[in-house]
Amino acid sequence: MLTLALVIAQSQMRIVMDAQTVVAFDVRQVYKTLDGIETTEFVEQWRYSVTETLNGGAAKLKVERTLTKMIVDGTAIIMKPETSETSEDRSPAGDVRNRKPVETLDSVYELRLLRIADVSYPGVAVGAGSAWQKAFEATDYGVPAGTATWLVESEADGMLKGTFTYVEKDVPNPITAEGTFTVSRKDGWPQELAFNAINTYQPGDEEKLPTLFEFSLKRR
Repeated sequence: MLTLALVIAQSQMRIVMDAQTVVAFDVRQVYKTLDGIETTEFVEQWRYSVTETLNGGAAKLKVERTLTKMIVDGTAIIMKPETSETSEDRSPAGDVRNRKPVETLDSVYELRLLRIADVSYPGVAVGAGSAWQKAFEATDYGVPAGTATWLVESEADGMLKGTFTYVEKDVPNPITAEGTFTVSRKDGWPQELAFNAINTYQPGDEEKLPTLFEFSLKRR
């Protein structure tokens, strides 16, 4: 009976992406210079929807990112919402391919930061106490290789909660990050995810002043 209970408690996690999938998040990205003088915060809404289902449960996703507010050195700048549309291919295990960045002067660097928030699952059953690593290959458009390590610390009410780390490889001043996550057992999408990353700078900053990058998302 104990073995059966463990099988029920631990099952393989997959990100569900069917023709009806629409998932939205409130997202905050904050860049703080290490001297504490300059802080820039971007408040956005991200919306994922399936445009094409692929083999094995993978899908092509449309990603709509709507910037609603900026906060610069503590002063809020209210603006007319601006939506940028991008796309990516994603597998049920969380592998992301063909991600198109928002068109900026530093798009490859932004892709490096976005990769940290990619939820990855192993191809085995997971539950409280499970730990695994995900190795990311370097891309042909400049995103370096990296390794994410995931640990599920608890499970309750259909949610897995835990911590993760991310470390880039084979690049000067590699970005490293530590974070927390809550993911849905039902559909594999995150409910909440947050991390802090070092060896970063604000994209578009010509001086590339060192920053602490703080990222968080919460499902709407």
